[in-house]
Amino acid sequence: MEDVKRRLCIDFGTSNTAAAYRVGAGEPVVVPLSPAAVAMPSAVFADGATVQVGAAAVARRLQRPDAFEATPKARIAEGEVELGDRFWPVEDLIAAVLRYVTRAALAHSGLPAFDSVILTHPDKWSERRKRVLRHAAQRAGVRPDQIRTASESLAAAWYYVYRGHDVAAGERMCVFDFGAGTCDVAVLRRERDGNFTVIGSGGDNHLGGRDFDARLMRWVLDEAAELDPALAERLRNPSAQLVLAENVRVAKEALSESAQAAIELPDAGRSLLLTRREFESMITPFVDRATELTREAITGADAVQASAGESSDARLAVYVTGGTSSIPLVQSALSVLGRVARIGDPKVVVAQGGLLRSNKYRGATVGGDTGPRCARGQPRSPSGTRSSDHLSRRRTRGCGGRGVGTRRPICAGR
Repeated sequence: MEDVKRRLCIDFGTSNTAAAYRVGAGEPVVVPLSPAAVAMPSAVFADGATVQVGAAAVARRLQRPDAFEATPKARIAEGEVELGDRFWPVEDLIAAVLRYVTRAALAHSGLPAFDSVILTHPDKWSERRKRVLRHAAQRAGVRPDQIRTASESLAAAWYYVYRGHDVAAGERMCVFDFGAGTCDVAVLRRERDGNFTVIGSGGDNHLGGRDFDARLMRWVLDEAAELDPALAERLRNPSAQLVLAENVRVAKEALSESAQAAIELPDAGRSLLLTRREFESMITPFVDRATELTREAITGADAVQASAGESSDARLAVYVTGGTSSIPLVQSALSVLGRVARIGDPKVVVAQGGLLRSNKYRGATVGGDTGPRCARGQPRSPSGTRSSDHLSRRRTRGCGGRGVGTRRPICAGR
């Protein structure tokens, strides 16, 4: 019987969210979630009893900075987050994003409903974090029996294979996923049955493009202080910080294509010129860390194969995904370890790839994980929470945190 299942895959990212749907064995279709881009900001604005998401949330961020959260995914380990005049369950904030994406996908596809919804997640996420994501999907109106989860490395691997980068049985590939909040690396071996097995992995839940942004923000404030100490103080105003953070991000992305970029200083009538060389000198420690994670994953895969009496490829392809992987210095550093390959927009690779082995999901346990198998001797790494210096300055009520009221916190990060 012909497969006519209607599937939606949502890649809920730290900074951006992407989605794609597929009917049966047809081509995955990317859902345009923003007027000028396929991905949408993952941001939320919670003021009063409603939550706005995406571009609408970004548009209101200056009206009330304390009601705006640019990266709700980064708060998933916290039970509740204070936005505006109240505490919001993190599940509700994530649910608002998932609800918007689901409705946009239905409107774009013209379908009455989806038979299943696949949620992708970082490979190193704990089961508790994945549970929060599934609960958020339920609050967004998705039935529990419709929800599936899939690791981002597996989704990326299937996307690259689907797009013609054939990986024969016994061959391996490295998936390097460098997003705004995390860096995940997985070395996968193609099995005779067509599936993939993880034979080496690494990652850092505290390393991502936001670290680059924070380093640039410090540079801007230092430069502004030299120009005018009063200017630097004005730039620390919450509203100015939101605008400056966006200007920094735009400049960072521009430097992937240009040798220099201007960073506009809000309400100052001035800008700072940043060259790619200056930018690369700032981010080198982070890039070195990401490269070392990749080297460790490959070395671990070599060891697993050697212990099994198998030979390993002298040089393998490193397939990159995630917005931060677009930075030229990142790709240059990875080229020392293998041939760097990239197809299409890295922001939508995972959303499409999560649909490409959807036939595996039939018969899967409700809410079950569809991550790649781990080779014997290759441990699954536990996921930790962000260190205190990465947490927002806003008050939160979570695991052992302060706060009034009797609502039981959701401790998702341990």
